[in-house]
Amino acid sequence: MSLPYLEAPDLPIRIPIHIFGAIVMVGVGIGTAVMVRYARKVGESEATARSLATWLAVIGIISAHVLDVVFYQPGEALRHPWKLLEVWTSISSYGG
Repeated sequence: MSLPYLEAPDLPIRIPIHIFGAIVMVGVGIGTAVMVRYARKVGESEATARSLATWLAVIGIISAHVLDVVFYQPGEALRHPWKLLEVWTSISSYGG
């Protein structure tokens, strides 16, 4: 038995929204909410928790892109090194 492949519907808006990106953002939002709640519980600053979550999300997205280019597109990275800076083009979740 195999899992069915479902095509995500196109939304009638000008900005393309990819379902994987939307799921990642929901995960980041839930993770941030949990971290802020825990920070409050242990007496830490909510602002510090939100700042940490922001840094983790930014570094995670950049790292996921660099990993994708270096490991899955090494020839492209050698021919066009600036591809490493194009973080909006691809990421690797490597198991999340």
